[in-house]
Amino acid sequence: MPNRWRKYFAADIPNSPVSPREALGILMEGNQRFVAGCPRATTPMERRAQFALGQSPIASVLCCADSRVAPEILFDQPLGEIFSVRVAGNFLHDDGLASLEYAVAKLGTPLKAAMLEVRERVALPGKLPALVDSLVPAVEHALKQNPKDPLTACIRANVAFEVRDIAAAQPVIAPMVEEGRVMVLGGMVDVATGTVTPLEG
Repeated sequence: MPNRWRKYFAADIPNSPVSPREALGILMEGNQRFVAGCPRATTPMERRAQFALGQSPIASVLCCADSRVAPEILFDQPLGEIFSVRVAGNFLHDDGLASLEYAVAKLGTPLKAAMLEVRERVALPGKLPALVDSLVPAVEHALKQNPKDPLTACIRANVAFEVRDIAAAQPVIAPMVEEGRVMVLGGMVDVATGTVTPLEG
């Protein structure tokens, strides 16, 4: 990675404690447990609290959004071990590649990257711009409010923007929302506790 990008990548997040080959072994052993019907992965409360400080997954997985194919379950891994990029059809596009680049380079979060673009006019490398450019409008909206907690404000704004866009998506989702057959609701996860808080309006 060129040196000019290094200061924007999270140096305080530790590298994976295992080698790529060791990580593959862990995943395949977990899959054997799943296949045998004896999974054992759990996520203790104390570990969940550590998630608020950062993440260091042992593997990134590109997979289908199929509800029957959840990497954490298939590989019998606790939360925090697998960085999943999921899309129907299981194909790699620029957004998916950007997500994998983010995982490998350990950029703090995509929203933090978008905040860098807005505040410091930083041109990000690789396909990362494809990932963060869609977040910029929400970031700009949130930062104009001069919030005490900019990151949380940006997250909330992004959720609200995504809910709005999904609910208005024609010709499939919007009519179902109008008919009351589908509800589009946003939420935020407290990674330290796992609590999901629905966001109304």
